[in-house]
Amino acid sequence: MFQTASGVKIPFPEKIKEEFQLFDTSILFNISFEKLESFIGKFVEKLSEPLFFVLEIPVSRQEDLELRKNATCPFHKKVCYLDGQSKEQIRAIQNTYSELLLNDGMSQFAIYSHATNFFT
Repeated sequence: MFQTASGVKIPFPEKIKEEFQLFDTSILFNISFEKLESFIGKFVEKLSEPLFFVLEIPVSRQEDLELRKNATCPFHKKVCYLDGQSKEQIRAIQNTYSELLLNDGMSQFAIYSHATNFFT
């Protein structure tokens, strides 16, 4: 059965399939959670250095209220960048923080290659 990150509940998980969709410049993957960390690691190995790590984290409630223009405005995030990374440095980030990054439900991250223009 399709697995999700801890704390994520979805109706009818048995109806979800692992699959992908190709676009002109990207691929959208639907991967069961228990395979995600391994997939990211294998994908990073295919990228050409230098790599770029991006982390998006939500701002505090107070910061969001100050930035919010109206009720339909999306929540605000802080975006942090680590540019010029080697695969070894990305692996160190994964080894140290992957459990938090994959399970916290609030942050988003991406790993991008300047040379190949691919990202995870």
